[in-house]
Amino acid sequence: MNLFMNLKNFKKCRLWINDTTHGIEIKLQNKVEKSIVANTTKSMDTIKVAIELALPKNASNYALIGFEYVPNKTVQNKTIVSVCLNNELRDYDNQTLAKIDDKVVMGICNEYGDSILESAIEYINSIGVFPPGEVIFNIGAHAECGSSRAIFEKATEIILMISQFDLENMTNEVIQKEIELLL
Repeated sequence: MNLFMNLKNFKKCRLWINDTTHGIEIKLQNKVEKSIVANTTKSMDTIKVAIELALPKNASNYALIGFEYVPNKTVQNKTIVSVCLNNELRDYDNQTLAKIDDKVVMGICNEYGDSILESAIEYINSIGVFPPGEVIFNIGAHAECGSSRAIFEKATEIILMISQFDLENMTNEVIQKEIELLL
């Protein structure tokens, strides 16, 4: 599923669910990870979610991030959250939601990787929803000028929440309303 949404107040969002056609998987240079207690009472299938956000409120307004959840029953009582880092900074040539004069580069740099890991751990701990397995943030791009830790934290929270929805039984309009509530 691939959705493009024009949201309220000139905000824009592109969402990929179980779709790998965006072609921005990160070439791993390094990885940061942390294990947390898993929710053993819930099961969950493998899911891939990515989001591209453009929020016009200030200069730090662009993020593209995605993750994959892979269940693993052999890591009992643990959910491993990892962020694939790459400081290669290759140009992202696809059409983006970033401001026209802001260059977008692929990869998750150390600064954004740390904020993604911290916000993912905080969010998962607050709702306790992931069963044993691994949450792997392996998709990312940022604007050279128009990105920040704050927008990556917000994007991380949104895609983790979206992964908990019954997406197959939700209309595009309902998904859009849920995202607007989170912004």
